[in-house]
Amino acid sequence: MKKYWQIKPWLFIVVLLVLVISILFAFGNNNNSGSGVSYDMGISAPAPAMDVDSRSMLKSESAGNGAMTTSTTQATERMIIKNGNLSLVVDDVRKSSDDIIKYTEEKGGFLVSSNVSKEGIDLDGYITVRIPSSLLESTMAYIKEMGEVQNEHIDGQDITEEYTDLESKLGNLEATEQQFLQIMKKAVKVEDVLAVQRELGYVRENIEITKGRIKYLKESVDLSSLTVYLSTNPATLPVINEEDQWKPLAILKDALRSLLDTGKTIVNGIIWIGVYLPIITIVLFVAWLIRRRIRRNK
Repeated sequence: MKKYWQIKPWLFIVVLLVLVISILFAFGNNNNSGSGVSYDMGISAPAPAMDVDSRSMLKSESAGNGAMTTSTTQATERMIIKNGNLSLVVDDVRKSSDDIIKYTEEKGGFLVSSNVSKEGIDLDGYITVRIPSSLLESTMAYIKEMGEVQNEHIDGQDITEEYTDLESKLGNLEATEQQFLQIMKKAVKVEDVLAVQRELGYVRENIEITKGRIKYLKESVDLSSLTVYLSTNPATLPVINEEDQWKPLAILKDALRSLLDTGKTIVNGIIWIGVYLPIITIVLFVAWLIRRRIRRNK
């Protein structure tokens, strides 16, 4: 019994390690949390089962109307999302960044994000803008005149099939909504009305989700994303082309950036541990008091 209650020194080390790992895990989650936009293309929640009367009414309505018709809008042309990337060396990073923003706004685009930083004597940064798709190539040509181009890349994504499927899905959902509205008018029992309202709520929720996705795709087709990396030192610029070639210098730059990120993470973790150190000390002190009390009782 004495061995069971006796707290050995290694137990303090285990407690300390658990606390440190918990702090680092919380720190990692805090860094990784973002505000990305996601769309759920499926039903967001399983629809609750309707009772026998509601199902009978739905079957009767379906039999009266026949097969559900869909209003699918046929795509007359391919829908392509085009995005561009540029990497170039300039004399003045801040001035080039301001010129890009001004040019973009004059062409009906807008700024998404911009960042300029200085490491040592080198000034570098990036800027992301949205520009009308028809002006993507001409905008890139204008920007390339600002300095020496290191890398450039344009990629396209065909979303014609997805867009057509979404329009078809939206037509089906809207037809289902009208069908439930007709059933609602014929419902007499309270439980039938509540069941139809639940089903109608799920349908309307998916209508809004589908409309949002359609709007997002349409805006992505109409406005291309263009990211420009600017620097006074070519060694600090990222490699953005996707050619299948072995490039030792590019690999070296990626490794150095990864090392820098790792160093930042370690330093940030040390800072977190330093902030939580008083709490860790208090916990260890309380554990020591408990251990001492148990020994006295024995």
